[in-house]
Amino acid sequence: MDEYSFFLRGGLVLDKESQMENPCSSWLAESNWDNVTELDKLANFHGLMASFEQYPRDWNLWYTSAGPETAQLPGERGRVGSVMPSYK
Repeated sequence: MDEYSFFLRGGLVLDKESQMENPCSSWLAESNWDNVTELDKLANFHGLMASFEQYPRDWNLWYTSAGPETAQLPGERGRVGSVMPSYK
């Protein structure tokens, strides 16, 4: 699956048993965690799951911020624009 396809249809988890447990289940819905785990399979997003496990509080602050699209991403991820290439 490529990034464009993911953003058109979202993440689809076929094997929930092998999926890593949601480390942020108190605030991150399972459907959102499904998307994180599927995004992690793409080259530009590899390590995203581990980042949620390592920085759950920081991800919660980013997730609930008024402007997450301009905020610094937790850990070493940088800004949203530097992680996600723009599609035109």
